[in-house]
Amino acid sequence: MIGPYERCARSFIPALASTLFLASTVPLGCDGGSGDGGHDLSPWVQNDVGQAGGDTAQPDVGESDQPGPVETQEPDLGDFVVEYELPQSPKLQDLASGIRDSGYPDALAEFLNTQLALPRDLPLVFAQCDKVNAYYAGEDKRITICWEMLVDIAQAFADHDWTDESGSVGTLALYAWTWVIFHEVGHALVDYYQLPITGKEEDAVDDFSTLLLILDDSAEAAVHAAVYFRFQDNGEHPPSALANEHGLHLQRFYNIMCIVYGSAPAEYGYFETQFPEMEDRLPRCEGEYVQKLKSWATLLAPWAK
Repeated sequence: MIGPYERCARSFIPALASTLFLASTVPLGCDGGSGDGGHDLSPWVQNDVGQAGGDTAQPDVGESDQPGPVETQEPDLGDFVVEYELPQSPKLQDLASGIRDSGYPDALAEFLNTQLALPRDLPLVFAQCDKVNAYYAGEDKRITICWEMLVDIAQAFADHDWTDESGSVGTLALYAWTWVIFHEVGHALVDYYQLPITGKEEDAVDDFSTLLLILDDSAEAAVHAAVYFRFQDNGEHPPSALANEHGLHLQRFYNIMCIVYGSAPAEYGYFETQFPEMEDRLPRCEGEYVQKLKSWATLLAPWAK
């Protein structure tokens, strides 16, 4: 069962209950509702970064650390567009039908279209890949989200008894999958906008996905993605893993958890006892959160709606 990670999530993310996971579609929210209204992510460019994230308490940022208000400078010439490729696997067909009928991918695209201008259309292609993956292909200018990725997340959660209060892994797997999708959106934006990235791009778009969810009051989606990375770690770190462009699974876990904690230290104070190995880092996480938010706000300002 879930531990203290799980809190009331107020989000645009519909809690899908597909035939693979649950029996029916369950609305998200503490009281059975679907959230608390609109999903304006203007904090990306608002002067008052300290108020980002809705009801979630945010760090008090000094005026010198806040990005100033910037109006959209670039024309909006494209949209995030959802496309489906029919899976050949009967099991994946049921999953794909459930997600498509739920309107979940379309809600993601609509959400992104209200927040960001694009220089051209960006397809979000949901497809069978015959492997666990999600990726942005720069040569094709499209994101492919593999159904197998969602299945793998759900299986990892089931193997570790990481379930919601009803005993289901479906909703939590969808949370983590959403983080993965936004991670790939981050890669696409780096290419579409020709963003200057210092350091590893994989780390930068991990931050983008986590920040986007925090600003939508959906930090728990990022937390469940972090938990998935923790479950993926088997303690073996061969040279090929160290040489990979991605960080180690546990490193990604701790980086995500640090940003989440830094966004609201009072709310996530239990991290201090639950993760004693982060004792030296947690006091700096608030500063990390502010720095990363400011960096992405600056980069996205010309494209933010």
